[in-house]
Order: sequence, then structure tokens, then C-alpha cells
Amino acid sequence: MSVKKSIFGSRSEERGFRSIEHTWGEKYRIIPQFPWSAIFTPDPRWRDTSNLFFKTSVDYLLSTDEGQPLLAIDFDGMGRGYDRNGEYVQVQPTEDPYRKAKFDFKLQYARSNEFPYHIVASEEFNKLGNGIELTVVDSIIGSIIARQRFLEEVQSRTFADVNEAMDLEIALEIEHSPIIQKTFEVMNQISAITGDDSAFYRKTKRPFSEPDLPDFELPPWSNLEAFKHRLEAMEKSEERGCVVTLSETPVGEVSDVATVRNTGACVDVGEIAELLVYSKLLRLLKRKA
Repeated sequence: MSVKKSIFGSRSEERGFRSIEHTWGEKYRIIPQFPWSAIFTPDPRWRDTSNLFFKTSVDYLLSTDEGQPLLAIDFDGMGRGYDRNGEYVQVQPTEDPYRKAKFDFKLQYARSNEFPYHIVASEEFNKLGNGIELTVVDSIIGSIIARQRFLEEVQSRTFADVNEAMDLEIALEIEHSPIIQKTFEVMNQISAITGDDSAFYRKTKRPFSEPDLPDFELPPWSNLEAFKHRLEAMEKSEERGCVVTLSETPVGEVSDVATVRNTGACVDVGEIAELLVYSKLLRLLKRKA
């Protein structure tokens, strides 16, 4: 019997914590290995799982300075899994036959309490690349916080019309998304080099899924059955991606692509692809200068 050298289960789990702390540590408290029973109160409906309730924990908890839990994330280094539609999806076999049951319990318990809880693996902690320190997890956290703030505003104020509510929702997404903020930063650097407003470059987006989704006709209600099959296939797809192309730039047409695993978390892969393509354009302009 001895004291462990680290509270983290692996170096990858620790790197995940450091990554979240780097992006979000100044605004929120990031707490590792936080007890499940300190987030929720026991629910009599889950009496059969009370033993797990008091024994389990989450790898990362994000809270306010006052200690209010905002969201929780588990790192699945062994199974390389993720959550989708309220269920755990295991990618790599493990020796634990109850792994899915334990994760599913946590997902269902969190959902019944309307609390954001997600499962990620190393793929979601990979840096976006080319000097960009942000990750898919940062996109997940930003989306959750923006949504929470929007719901708080909706409950505490009255809007003149739907447009005012939509404007607020967009403003909060921008405020809490490190991906969007980084994109604006890169666009400003581009404008400083070219003297042009990079926002006026013609931009096209092409989303895709792996495997490919079945076709459907527009408008969707012209063939509801085909549209339903597409939605079902979208939910089951393994990856989602987006190609963004900028035209009429000083170096011609520039494209880049982003792909993410089809997790249940809110990840705007189009936003990530935009950041990548503007970053690529900035690198090309610097080489040309």
C-alpha cells in the first residue's frame, strides 16, 4: 500500500486536463477526479445502482468560482469511446465487461438531471494543427456554456421579437467559442497583411459524413421517408466533416477540411474548418510576403 504518483489514470488523461485548463482555467475552475455524488443528489429511481453512484467519479469537472457545476467530461483512454444519442459507443475492446453499462448509467443519470456530461478520447484532445492549440473539446465546452448562458437569459428577460433572441444566441456563441474568436484573430492578421477585409472573400462550405449519407430531395417534405432515412444515417455515421473554400483571395482559391467523430456533443465542424482554412491562407500570405 502506497501513495500514487499521480491522481490521473494515464498521461493522456493528464494531458487532457492540462489542455482544458490552458483554454478555460482563467474563467472557470477545472477539477480532476471529481466524485459523481458531489455533483448530483441520490435518486431513489436508481436505487439498484446506488453503489456505483457513490463510487464513480468524472475525470474533469468545470465549475464556477463559487463551486456551481457546469459540465463534466470523462476521458476514455482504454475504450477510445464517446457518447452518442445518450449511449456509450465503445471503439476499442477492453477487459471490463461492464464498461458500457457504467458509462450508460452516468449518461442517463446526467440526462435525467439535464446536466451536460460527455465522453471523449484522445481524438477529441488532438490539437487542430499548424500551431492552433485548440481542440474539439474546446468546441464542446464553448457550445455548452453558450447554450447555458442563452437559457439563463431567456428565463430572465423578455425579447421584443424572435430576431432579438437569435441575435443574442449568436452573440453568446461568439463570446464563448474559442474557435470563433481564434478565427477572428486570424482574419484580422490577414487584413493587416492585405489591406482588405478578409470577411469579403467568397466562402463556400461542403459538409459531408462518413459513410456517405443517402440522398434526399428538397424541400424535405416532398419525400419525408427519404429525409427520415438520411437523418437516421446521419445519427449513425462515424465521422462528420466539412470542406471550406475561400475564393478570390490574393493567392487564389484556398481550401481546407475538418473531420470529427460523430459524438453526441455539440461540435460545429464547419467552424473548425473555417479556422483551418483562414489559418492556411494566413500561412500562404506570409510566405508570399
